[in-house]
Amino acid sequence: MEDRIRQYIQTIEAEYSPAEENYWQYPPPSYHLTSDYAAHYDKSLIPGEPLIIKKIKKEGMLVAVMIVVASLLIYMVGKKEFGFLYVAFLLLLLMVVLPILLYTKTMIRISSESIWLYKENKEIRWEQVLRTYIKQVHGEHVQYFFIVHYYDEGPDEFRKIEMELNGVVSPALLSATIEAYKNA
Repeated sequence: MEDRIRQYIQTIEAEYSPAEENYWQYPPPSYHLTSDYAAHYDKSLIPGEPLIIKKIKKEGMLVAVMIVVASLLIYMVGKKEFGFLYVAFLLLLLMVVLPILLYTKTMIRISSESIWLYKENKEIRWEQVLRTYIKQVHGEHVQYFFIVHYYDEGPDEFRKIEMELNGVVSPALLSATIEAYKNA
């Protein structure tokens, strides 16, 4: 088993090694171990309670919906028109759109025993985790992804999960948290 793990890690490292760059293209994605990323995080983290990272709310959309609801209510009360279409539209905004905007689902949960990602929807124990990376994709805007390579005992295979981090959490904070809990 140790030989299989070592071969898999060597394959990952060879795949993630820097590629040749062409001056006319964006640079290829770069991969950084979370331990390297965590070294640049200047705050110390002490693992304790599980850390739950949720998707950030869309405040702009929320404000826009609230302005539309308030405007519609003012119009309805001012004109004393409570037609079916106005009420139906108001109910649609308040009962369908608003809860969707307010709901922030858990994206990542990190504890001293395991890590949970919404894409996999299962606990990955730290003993199973082989490598964790932060992937930077360079383009007009830099995008960050979190990659976990782990061994899944059920089907007896190595797996990889990749998850976008933009709008969820900063790569430095996530890396520092991963390393603090992994080494606890």
